[in-house]
Amino acid sequence: MAEAIAFEEALAELQQLVNSLESGQVALHDSLARYERGVQLIAHCQSLLDQAHQRIEIVVRRTASGAIETAPFDLPATVEDINPPRTVKKKPRVPKESPPKERGLFEAPPSASPAPATGSSRDDKSTDPVDEAPFD
Repeated sequence: MAEAIAFEEALAELQQLVNSLESGQVALHDSLARYERGVQLIAHCQSLLDQAHQRIEIVVRRTASGAIETAPFDLPATVEDINPPRTVKKKPRVPKESPPKERGLFEAPPSASPAPATGSSRDDKSTDPVDEAPFD
């Protein structure tokens, strides 16, 4: 790209090119020319961004005399300092319960305990009020 255009101008032109290509109203030959111009604009914008990145400095500290001490900007180191990587602890998987088993018509539910056997002998010490009533 021979001419030196500002980042904002290049970005605006690139947006216009994208809009015209997305409209589908441009002939094939013109579409290819606009695509090539877009690739040039992207390369130019990336170059300007790289240059700006090299110029950025981080304020490290203020010295006792009041002067500001700076250091070159290092994006990967800065990002890790600001947002240290987090470790995620995974919870153990709990197996799903199986669906309840269908029971027959005369089967007791699985949680019910079997009923005590009742005998007809009079040795049973039950407190049934019928057994306590005298028959004369």
